[in-house]
Amino acid sequence: MIRGVKFASIPVADQDRAIAFYTEKLGFRLLADHPFDDKQRWIELGIPGADTRVVLFRTDAGRSPAAP
Repeated sequence: MIRGVKFASIPVADQDRAIAFYTEKLGFRLLADHPFDDKQRWIELGIPGADTRVVLFRTDAGRSPAAP
């Protein structure tokens, strides 16, 4: 039985733009922003009132992102 979801990952083309959209327009909170390398960062957002967190990861060129 599933009791919850810890993380939901969302592919994005531009991580900075996505942070702005999710925090400024949707009211998410930025919980973590840590670099992996020169192209990728671990960006974790919190949903107010929920335990589930959203992770924004940068997609490779040629892949269509689901969010800004």
